[in-house]
Amino acid sequence: MFSRNKDLSHMSSFSNIRSRFKNSMSSSAKIRSSEGCWTCRLRRKKCDEARPVCEGCAQLEINCFYSETKPDWMDGGERQKEMADQLKKQVKIQANNRRERKYLQGLDVEGGGVSGGGGGGGGRGSEDGDHVPPVPALSADDGSSKANDSNSPSTVNDTPGDSSSSPPFQMNSVKSSIHEIVPGASPNQMRQHTPEWINHSSPVSAAHHQHQQQQQYQQHQHQQHQHQQHQHQQQHQKPQLDFATGTGMGTSSSTSVQQNSSPPFADDSNLGFIMIYLDYVFPFLFPFYKPALLEGGRGWLLNVLNHNKALYHTALSLSSHFFGVVLDSAQVEHAPCRMKSVNSLRHQMHLALRELRADMTRINEPGPNGVPRDPQDQLQQSCRVLESIVQLLIFDVTLATSDHWHMHLDAATIIFQQILPQPDRWDPTMNTMVIPLLQGVHFPPGSHKPWSSDQAALRFFTASLLYFDIISATALERPPRLQRYHRHLLSPRKEPSTACAEVEPRLRLEEYFGCQSWVLQIIGEIASLDAWKKETRRAGSLSMTHLVSRAGCLELALREGIACLDNACPQLMGSPNCADEMACRASSCSPMDADNAPAPPPHPTHVDTTKLPPDPLTLYQSQQNRDATDAARIHTKIWAYAALTYLSTVVSGWQPSCPETASSVAITIDLLNSLHSPVCLRTVVWPFCVIGCLADPCQEHMFREMVSKMGALEVFGSIKAALGVMENVWAKRETIDESWDITACFKVLGHAVLLT
Repeated sequence: MFSRNKDLSHMSSFSNIRSRFKNSMSSSAKIRSSEGCWTCRLRRKKCDEARPVCEGCAQLEINCFYSETKPDWMDGGERQKEMADQLKKQVKIQANNRRERKYLQGLDVEGGGVSGGGGGGGGRGSEDGDHVPPVPALSADDGSSKANDSNSPSTVNDTPGDSSSSPPFQMNSVKSSIHEIVPGASPNQMRQHTPEWINHSSPVSAAHHQHQQQQQYQQHQHQQHQHQQHQHQQQHQKPQLDFATGTGMGTSSSTSVQQNSSPPFADDSNLGFIMIYLDYVFPFLFPFYKPALLEGGRGWLLNVLNHNKALYHTALSLSSHFFGVVLDSAQVEHAPCRMKSVNSLRHQMHLALRELRADMTRINEPGPNGVPRDPQDQLQQSCRVLESIVQLLIFDVTLATSDHWHMHLDAATIIFQQILPQPDRWDPTMNTMVIPLLQGVHFPPGSHKPWSSDQAALRFFTASLLYFDIISATALERPPRLQRYHRHLLSPRKEPSTACAEVEPRLRLEEYFGCQSWVLQIIGEIASLDAWKKETRRAGSLSMTHLVSRAGCLELALREGIACLDNACPQLMGSPNCADEMACRASSCSPMDADNAPAPPPHPTHVDTTKLPPDPLTLYQSQQNRDATDAARIHTKIWAYAALTYLSTVVSGWQPSCPETASSVAITIDLLNSLHSPVCLRTVVWPFCVIGCLADPCQEHMFREMVSKMGALEVFGSIKAALGVMENVWAKRETIDESWDITACFKVLGHAVLLT
């Protein structure tokens, strides 16, 4: 091959380059064309000279410039450099577009999109025709989500290269591509503006929008996906359904489909399943989430179910799954009901994904007469999409039968970053959602503040997303993508206007998941340390001194936090040189490439919320509140000891017999056995799996017994997947060496698992 000229500023013309190419290439070898498009020449790529658009530009979906004469911007100077930069941006934007199209294709459940998979709602098979199929798992109809999965099983100790080579798609640059996938004449036709529980209509048109990309250049974009659009058009020629009456209103081509158009549960039975979700499913998934009455309680959830149809249908799917799981442990005569619940799950997920596509389309819809939409309306719609996708993520994790959670997590992360571009935008964003009656009212720090439905929903789904992001980082060998939000949202803060040393953090993860925020933050930092170690080791620049220094700092933070939980906090006891020590920790614990200023590792907050004036219900439920506080303390210690074990494997490798590791495993097992109910195991799945993978052979039966005590509900959530991970690791015990790690455990099933 020829040697490239790397300095574009010295390219006075392409004629000199052509002569160099011709002199250096053989007559039989095909290298970079001298007659190719100007786009390929500028990008220094081969060109197949196809007209009007070459193959390279068509694949990248960028402008292909053909002309006999050299364009004015090919001047070897600033204009040429600007055009090169514009092309680079266009390549990234179109790559983002393709990723969004794949995500939307992954949402498409037409033609078997919700397929069967091992799950918890399956019935006991019988030979008399009463066999109930297993509860299905959400999957992509064409495997596009797997094709887009950069975190599928790979070398155990390699970090997927997903940060530079394949930039994450940005919602503001890819919304325009949604019309290429989503069917329907307009979002207004696809979505009812005043959704009610008894109105489940979601009409879908057979026509597709032919969307033209808005390019930075004034040339026609090559349309490469016409065949793909035609396929989706054929798939979506379905009848419109009136779920209030259970009748189909299809076209003449859909006569054969009308007989299956009525919902599995007719009329008001959906209200019953909504109550199952509110009374059983949601409390089972989030047992620690019990907001105070003076903060608004859980009323926001009812409001969201009423106004967010995608989330509403996903909730019905979860209720159907939960109902099927409970029936599965009952008598065999319930087989018809189990079959009904499985069909309802599929049906409601189909509707949920359809509504989500409609909502995502509406984000891109301009206001009346083409004017930009109202920012508040845009924010509300974006929050609605965020809620829907996080709910789908919860659904995927609850079924725990596939690895399609990646695409939902990535999409939710990007939308959240669009809603909150910078961490310090949290307070202004929340203020736009305040209850009108309380507009301008100042609440002293630490006081009960009533949240509006929009505020409470954003708080809940933000906490959920931060939690999923941290746990996923341990399985995907990467830092948490939302780590820069941690300090602002999760750490205690100081306000000059108050005399208090600390003010409550904006979000307390223990109120949602039972584990205090500081432990989860440290787990995220350990995941970052693990990713940094593997990246620098591949580059041959690993500093063991820096690795040990950062790990030692995190270990000390964990042990001090555990001491704090035992009412022996070193910081409160006034250790000497505390200020100098904290400054030293801040510099040694911060990553070399940290965007934020150095800060000490997270520590339990010392804000005493018990000093708030209790409301009557708090006094009435004092014993229940004390039990919840004690449970959160035990859960946090379980997570903290598991984090210590995780940190040990990052620094020292896989050494189950190490005294420190064995001690952490034994202590954690005792804490797990102290949980007041076997069902509590559902909220400590990640530490349960981490500790279990490193357990001694004589301790294996303890973990199996913990899961079996959950009964039929062991399949509702990821605890069964965690036990499957542990069983596979135990089977490999004789072949595992020191290069094995926790991430390898989480991929031992053939795909990364999200254990929440």
